[in-house]
Amino acid sequence: DELSFTKEGVYTFSVKEKPGEESFIHFSKEVYQIKVTVTDNDAGKLIAAVTVNDKSDGKIVFANDYQLTDTDRELVLTGTKKLTGRDLVAGEFAFGLYDEKGALIETVTNDASGAFTFSKLSFQGGENEIVKYTYTVKEIAGSESTITYDKAVYTVVVTLMDNGQGGTELTYTVNGVENGKLVFNNVYVELETPETGDEFPVMLMTALMLMSATGLALVLVLLKRRKSGKWAA
Repeated sequence: DELSFTKEGVYTFSVKEKPGEESFIHFSKEVYQIKVTVTDNDAGKLIAAVTVNDKSDGKIVFANDYQLTDTDRELVLTGTKKLTGRDLVAGEFAFGLYDEKGALIETVTNDASGAFTFSKLSFQGGENEIVKYTYTVKEIAGSESTITYDKAVYTVVVTLMDNGQGGTELTYTVNGVENGKLVFNNVYVELETPETGDEFPVMLMTALMLMSATGLALVLVLLKRRKSGKWAA
């Protein structure tokens, strides 16, 4: 609002910023002294001369400082193993968490329900900028010939950014889907083995073939001796 003066004189004021309640803003403590000198210009009109901190060209400027006071963020990645063909066994499947360079950070295994959990990841940053961290998650295939292992590779992108309230906001995507799931599907296929009932016909056929071969050999020997007239006494 404008200040109005109706008579000559020197008027002084002080101007300062009224601090707010936001803990993440450092409010200016500057105090400006304003002096207004009102005089008659001898023409029946009042004129005012203003100084700010004794400077005729002084400016009133309040500089505040915004700072992040809550920048630590954490994320726990979890996933699920599904097995078709038989029940899961705790600890039988392994999963790896890798950094953006492909270096293995941690290996974990599933529990009896199929769930697996990596250790907590901690993050800092995001002040006046957007910071991204990239990870990959995949199953570490075993050597069981009865299991078909999932070859899926999940890319997890963690983003930190200033939330405008003195802290950072953490979000993440899994293969481009916000808060996506890590799910690995394996298949158990039992190897086929001969049934016990099938063994007897095979054994019987083998015995008959051996007997037939022995009988034929005996007949040939007898015929040969008869022709030569050599018979045992």
